[in-house]
Amino acid sequence: MTLHRQQPIRLETLTPYTDWTLWMHDLEFHARLEGVWNYCNPDAPDDETSELQEPETPHISTVRPGATSIVDLGQSDFAELSSVVNQYWRQVSAYDNIQDGLRTVFELIKSHVDEHHSNLIKYAETPREQLTILSLEFKKHHLAQMQPEWERIQHLARSPQVQELFERWKDLFANCVEYIDQDVRKEDAFWDCLEPATGASSSSALHSQYWIASQNWVRDLEYMDRVVRAAQLR
Repeated sequence: MTLHRQQPIRLETLTPYTDWTLWMHDLEFHARLEGVWNYCNPDAPDDETSELQEPETPHISTVRPGATSIVDLGQSDFAELSSVVNQYWRQVSAYDNIQDGLRTVFELIKSHVDEHHSNLIKYAETPREQLTILSLEFKKHHLAQMQPEWERIQHLARSPQVQELFERWKDLFANCVEYIDQDVRKEDAFWDCLEPATGASSSSALHSQYWIASQNWVRDLEYMDRVVRAAQLR
């Protein structure tokens, strides 16, 4: 067993009341010690996601295409084959180390969640699958906590307090943008309220919510400030 796997575990049991960001930070710490965080990160873009590939077993045709027997190899081919085999065993060693690290992180997650979250991840096969499920659960929970603020904003929209409306909207948007997730949006009715009804050109203040519906989720604060100034001049 390597030294880093003798480090004391600094990870609390995950419950609905746990600080998800802090818990993930501690879990990432242990995954990085194992050298496998790139294989675990649930928020990594697809083009940066690492998938573990088992090394391909070398064959004599690797050094001489078409060869089916060692008698088909020349002296230089044997030297190249020896190099290829040595490289293969180095790859196998690295692969085994990563597999060991992933198993360690998998069991770490499994043993540090409460019964509710354990049931959510019981069919997950990798640490990334576990963390993706848990991340989605906490994002949905966070959105539910923001619902009362959204209702207060809707109430303000029917009042003349436009400045307060947009100050609250700025704060809510800054909070929302961190938790935007397509899977969450498909399952949470909260996001139905955020979709534009008539497009960005609408005169209704809340239709500035097109920022969140846009593909790049651009934080167009200049546009919002222009709307606020126009409302104040009415």
